[in-house]
Amino acid sequence: MPDRYEDYAEWLKYEKLKWKIQAFERKRARVEGGPAALPTRSLGSTKDFFEKQSRALVNSPWQIIQIAPTSEPGRFNLWALMDRGLHKISLVVPRVFYVNARTELSRIGDGDVGDDDNDSAMIITGSSSKKKKADNVPRKVTRTLPRNHRAINLYEITMDEKDFTEKQKVRRTEEVIY
Repeated sequence: MPDRYEDYAEWLKYEKLKWKIQAFERKRARVEGGPAALPTRSLGSTKDFFEKQSRALVNSPWQIIQIAPTSEPGRFNLWALMDRGLHKISLVVPRVFYVNARTELSRIGDGDVGDDDNDSAMIITGSSSKKKKADNVPRKVTRTLPRNHRAINLYEITMDEKDFTEKQKVRRTEEVIY
C-alpha cells in the first residue's frame, strides 16, 4: 500500500480500487442475503442475531400500512410490513416553525430570547431540560415567505410538539391577561 504522504496519487488510486471492491462486496451481500464483507465474529451470539435481524429490516423494502396518532402530541405509531412481518415503529415528529423578527435575536438564555419588545419570539422562552434548550435554539435561515413578504431576520425553530403546545397555552393566557 503506497504512503499517502509520499505518493498521494498512487495512494488515492489504491484506495479507490479498495472502495470499489468493498462496494461490490456489499452489493453482493445485499443480493445474496449473506454476511459477506462483514467482519467475522463468533456465530450464534445474541448480539449477532439482533444485528442480522436489524440489518435485514433496514435493507428490506417497507410497505407502510398506517400512521396512527397517539395520545401524546407529535408522536405517532407507524405500522409497516417488512420482511414478511408487521412491525410497529414509534415516530416522533418535531414542530418546525419560523419567526420573522424585526430585530436580530442576540441573546438566548433562561426565559429571554432576543429583545424584550420582540413578542413574536417569546414562544421559545425557557425549557424544562438542558437537552430541550439546545433543541429550541433559533437558527437563522433564508427562505421565501408566503405572498413574497420580505424576510428580515428569519429564524427556524424546532421543538417537540408537546413543548410547543405548552408554550402556546402560556402565550394565550398572557394575551388574555393583558
